[in-house]
Amino acid sequence: MKRAAWRMVAGATALLLATNVVAAEAEPGGRELVAHVEQLLWGKTNQGLAEMTVATPRWTRALVLRFWMDRPERTFIRILSPPKEAGIGSLRIKAEM
Repeated sequence: MKRAAWRMVAGATALLLATNVVAAEAEPGGRELVAHVEQLLWGKTNQGLAEMTVATPRWTRALVLRFWMDRPERTFIRILSPPKEAGIGSLRIKAEM
């Protein structure tokens, strides 16, 4: 997963450098730039498989997640592993969980 994350960062950087989003008369702020790049990278819908590692000073655990997004309205995440949490899901519709 580390390679995929680096590819995403590299892609975002390349888009920032390659896309002419700064107008001479009115330069957009940081929020506008991030929103523009996010829109270019993500699109309206997205789905995928991700691994999330949670680390504290006492323990570490890894979760494998499957997610579906219909931005910005709905997001559904299902935990695939470890077996103890497998099947747990989270649904967000607008600001409601």
